[in-house]
Amino acid sequence: MSDSDECVQCSNQVEDVYHIFGFCPAAYKFWEEINIMSNFPDFFFLNFYDWMLAHIKSDVMIKGRRWSLLFVILLDNLWR
Repeated sequence: MSDSDECVQCSNQVEDVYHIFGFCPAAYKFWEEINIMSNFPDFFFLNFYDWMLAHIKSDVMIKGRRWSLLFVILLDNLWR
């Protein structure tokens, strides 16, 4: 996050963690490109706390990898 409340990616939203990781157009496009909705149809419909908890505790395997680990790595990617 920067000193400004504006998102550095889209410049038109207040930048908070939910925006950075899900609702910024750049983040949304990121999740769409990895086709996340096919494995988690409710991906964008939880409050931030429940969203984080659901994915960090997930037992789902995607292409032989635990989703919870991939999720954290992908969040780190979005943060940068």
